[in-house]
Formats: sequence, C-alpha cells, structure tokens
Amino acid sequence: MLVWIDECLVPHIQERADGAPGVLFLDHFRCHYSDIAKAKLNNIGVQLKLIPKGCTSVVQPIDVGVNKPFKDRIKSLWWAWMIGFGEGGGNIPTPSREDVQHWVVEAWNSVGAHIIQNAWRRTDLSYFPGE
Repeated sequence: MLVWIDECLVPHIQERADGAPGVLFLDHFRCHYSDIAKAKLNNIGVQLKLIPKGCTSVVQPIDVGVNKPFKDRIKSLWWAWMIGFGEGGGNIPTPSREDVQHWVVEAWNSVGAHIIQNAWRRTDLSYFPGE
C-alpha cells in the first residue's frame, strides 16, 4: 500500500489534482487502514474513506461496472480459444502466456470510457464536470 501511495497516487495528485482536495475510497483490507498508511495519506492531503463491509455492489463501481464486463470478455475469448480445438475428445492444452496476455489486452481495450463513466454514474460518488 505504501509503495502504491508513493509511486502511483502521489505522482497522479501532482499531475492532475489542480489543488483539489483528494478523497480515497477503500475497502476494509487491513493494509488500507493501517496507521502508517493513514498518516501517509494525511501528509499528502488525501482523506481516507473506508467503504462499509458488504457494500461492494453499492459503492465500488469498478468491481461491479468495470471488472465484470472485463472478466466476461476474457472468459468469452478463452471459450472461443477452447472451441477452436474442436470436439476431438482429447485434452485441451493450457493456453500460453502470450494467449492470456492477448486476451487481457483485448478485454481491457473493449472496456471503453463510457463503461467506466456509467459505472460511476450509478453511485452517489460520481463526479463528471459539465453534468
């Protein structure tokens, strides 16, 4: 968590925050609310908000609105790959790393900005300038 704060969150805030206060919504995974993580977030001006347990489907739009179509697309590509081996009755080989990497890239590219925005619009956490 600390490495992510230093290497991902801090540069993002420096590049895009424009002085706006930061709020980070996280689930109850232990490292998210450790004293050292809370202190580090406080030091960079980011307020930590913990999502209540059991509320993933309500307030974690990425899990429901983005990860599901992403995973569904990977599964579809995997099924198409398996069907390509026909009904010979033999064992289907394990896909190569390259196959899986291709599926991940193709699946992610199929998740357009509209899917991500719509996932956020279904919550009370949405913020889109101009709307």
